[in-house]
Amino acid sequence: MSQRDVIDFPVLERELQAALESERRYVRENDAKLRAVSQRVGSYNEFRDLVLACHLKPLEKKDKEGSPRKQPWNPVAPSNIGGSGQGHTLYVHNSFHCLMVLGVIWSLGSTVIFSSF
Repeated sequence: MSQRDVIDFPVLERELQAALESERRYVRENDAKLRAVSQRVGSYNEFRDLVLACHLKPLEKKDKEGSPRKQPWNPVAPSNIGGSGQGHTLYVHNSFHCLMVLGVIWSLGSTVIFSSF
């Protein structure tokens, strides 16, 4: 039996999976194109965005609830919200046009602000 006559099943399986995925992608993108045309999108960029995003699925409620938060809302804010604020120092130069919200300094213009928490 020659090398040509031997069937390599793992390679054949990978080729089959790649072909199936390619077919799924083709059908998914074609459906997105037909939907975009029927919606009469305003520009080619909108059409292209719809086609490029056709593989995305919206999150379900169970996906959003119960999962731990990865990023706190404001990592700079002191952990004792509602506390006396002792030990916090704020140095402001040119203080007009600035606002401090929960430890984050928002500045309009070239106001220079330093804070230590």
